[in-house]
Amino acid sequence: NFLKAMLDNIQDGIIACDAKGKLTVFNTTLQKNLKPNLYPKYAIELMEHFSLHHMDGTLLKVEELPLKRALEGEQ
Repeated sequence: NFLKAMLDNIQDGIIACDAKGKLTVFNTTLQKNLKPNLYPKYAIELMEHFSLHHMDGTLLKVEELPLKRALEGEQ
């Protein structure tokens, strides 16, 4: 309960997932930034929801995300 209360009061979205990509931690701040009624079960669903960009402003493809690459076995 203490950890959940602490995570839910942090102003940044926080997730954690297991080795298969299933979400194990999902805080309130992140939920507030999602489409209504979107309750993802897997990290890939979140990666596809947000538009992430490289420092130069170009779109970051889902395949380029470190989490996606790690879930596919890359070290």
